[in-house]
Amino acid sequence: MLNSGFFGDDSWNSQIRGNLIEENISLLQRIDNEWKGWLFNNGSIRIAYYFIIYPLFYYVENIIYYKLITIGFLFFSCLFFYILITEITNDKKKSLA
Repeated sequence: MLNSGFFGDDSWNSQIRGNLIEENISLLQRIDNEWKGWLFNNGSIRIAYYFIIYPLFYYVENIIYYKLITIGFLFFSCLFFYILITEITNDKKKSLA
């Protein structure tokens, strides 16, 4: 995973810094435009998404750091899912199945 490039939306999002310079707007203006555009044009609620993704790509320019952050999110997602299932079932073995 660390040796690969950007995939899908990440290749577009990785250009956020240059896009902001080209459009002469701030990061917060872009985030505001994006979530409102998706909400009012498509009915999709993506407020938190843009507050996470755009600053991540804006401040983290190194692809290796981005990939490490992604791996970290995956690890913690699995950990929190394990904790949730353990709490719901009261059985650690079922959580790992």
